[in-house]
Amino acid sequence: MNLVTASQFSLARTRKQLQEAFKSKDWQTIRDVDRLLAQSLNEAFDDSNRDTRALIEELERIVSIYGEMVACLPAHAGKLAGPRAE
Repeated sequence: MNLVTASQFSLARTRKQLQEAFKSKDWQTIRDVDRLLAQSLNEAFDDSNRDTRALIEELERIVSIYGEMVACLPAHAGKLAGPRAE
């Protein structure tokens, strides 16, 4: 039985938050979670006890979510731009 490191558990939890925000098209939360995801990725990569295979699998899930986001960007471009400064 493989134990999941705290950093990889945090990464998976953050990925799930991103997935839920995307599912509900909550673009502000997506922005916020994206920043957290970057931090979680760094921590998981820096963890000397990481399970490399599990980390790669988690990265594949993350890339898949971002792929789905990119595919729907043209339809949501106005929402993503945010308020315009005048």
